Amino acid sequence: MTFGSRLKRLLREKKIRQKALAESIGCTAQTISFWTTGRNEPRPQQLAKLARALGVDEAWLKGDEDAKGGGAKAENPAPELPLEPEPPVELAEIPFAEGTPGDPLPLRIPSGTLRGLGEETLRLYLSRDESMLPTFGRGDVVAGDTSCRRATSDGIYVLRGPRGTIIRRVQLLPTGGARLLSDNPHYPPLDVTSEDRKRFEVLARAEFVLRFSGL
Repeated sequence: MTFGSRLKRLLREKKIRQKALAESIGCTAQTISFWTTGRNEPRPQQLAKLARALGVDEAWLKGDEDAKGGGAKAENPAPELPLEPEPPVELAEIPFAEGTPGDPLPLRIPSGTLRGLGEETLRLYLSRDESMLPTFGRGDVVAGDTSCRRATSDGIYVLRGPRGTIIRRVQLLPTGGARLLSDNPHYPPLDVTSEDRKRFEVLARAEFVLRFSGL
């Protein structure tokens, strides 16, 4: 059984919410999610906190079948975590766009993720390459605010250029031009003059990422 499978089993058996566990050990719920899906594993210090919070042995979490686990109490266990069920999540339906012609597809996500953005201006763009790793990669979805149609400050933007739709980090230059940067060092930057900037249409400013790659 993998580490992620063990952790997922414990959460299910003890009826502990990922958010509650995250708060008890000082990390984010997304980090707990990554652990349960096998995307990554905790560092030694995090593992110690995790074992204490769950009342099991660190060695058992790491795969030692002879160690205490599956509900065995560790020394100096942490206070019990909240066991109340997950609160109901209000969902908002927003269009989905890939930067290519076609009808938008509905996608339902928690409205709390919208960060106050209007649903009428929010669009989702599918990342098709690895140019922005490690920020996001192929298969991840970038949520963009389409009310922002000009790059007036540095940030990540969805751009339509001579070679199609791209998602890049835009760094404005004193000359009036811009540098299009990829977070992946294997992709070279592109310097665009103030005149050439007209060839790139700003479709949206990236606001947050829905990560699906590696899950």
